[in-house]
Amino acid sequence: APLSGKCDLACADVPMLIGEIGVPFDIAPGQKALAEGKFEAVSEAIDTHLRAMEELVLPFCWWNYTPENRHKRGDGWNGENLSIFCSENGGGRALRALVRPSLHRCAGKPLTQSFELSRGRYRCEYQSDDCGELTTFFVPSMHFPQGSTSVSATPGVEVLWAEGSQLLSCRAPAQ
Repeated sequence: APLSGKCDLACADVPMLIGEIGVPFDIAPGQKALAEGKFEAVSEAIDTHLRAMEELVLPFCWWNYTPENRHKRGDGWNGENLSIFCSENGGGRALRALVRPSLHRCAGKPLTQSFELSRGRYRCEYQSDDCGELTTFFVPSMHFPQGSTSVSATPGVEVLWAEGSQLLSCRAPAQ
């Protein structure tokens, strides 16, 4: 059964935001993996978390960004090491798993979305309000360079891709 069928709260028609989700970067064995920038285990955990949020079409806030993060002491608070940034790794960590396509604005009702990190495939379905308004997606060039990416949409839907801003917009014809 789909995850959405298991979560009554996510199916309710009420505004909702998941306040904090995150993955500790020190789940990989030893400090050596952190120092070498080996985030395979972390990336897999991040992908699992985010696939669940995407399938449920739940907005969330990722926790956290700590510019003072260091391998040995983590974020410097409560023994946590959740920061997506570490200067010892030259900046962002596990960005391939974190930077994902997403539905930003929907002219209708979102039904489902999913991103398959391993295949580089994003899918989103929504029920259009038939109002002629734009539905907008964040489409990161990290995963989807415009020259080598194909977009499929319902026939008659206008598709506009602003590669510089990494936004793709769709407009269903007004009824």
